[in-house]
Amino acid sequence: MYCSLLILLLCGMLSACTLSGKRSVGDSDLAPDTSDAALIFHSNENFASFLSSSDKSKVKEIEEKTLNFGQPLQSNKWVGASGVSGTVVGYQLFRVGSEQCRRFKHSITNSNGTETAEATACLGSDGKWRLVK
Repeated sequence: MYCSLLILLLCGMLSACTLSGKRSVGDSDLAPDTSDAALIFHSNENFASFLSSSDKSKVKEIEEKTLNFGQPLQSNKWVGASGVSGTVVGYQLFRVGSEQCRRFKHSITNSNGTETAEATACLGSDGKWRLVK
């Protein structure tokens, strides 16, 4: 309950930035296109380093699905080799200037436990999501 309220409060604050026109995302605020891997691996190089390349492909697929089509707080699941699994959750879409942005969270579970990582990405005019620096 408190987590949901905090998320709504933060989204409202970020929306206020857009409405005031005081902040916009420019090319210098976005990381380069990283289409070869899921964005989360570029935001945190140590995150889930144990994953196989096929599992990393699944992570990328679910991340893209979540960013493009996921409902806020919807958990999108994937299952990989040898019992590894994970979820990607996208938060509410928001605007910063003319850019559509979204915060998202990955959780990956294996026999050693669960790792989580979060990042924010904005959709460029070319239709590709890029990390916000």
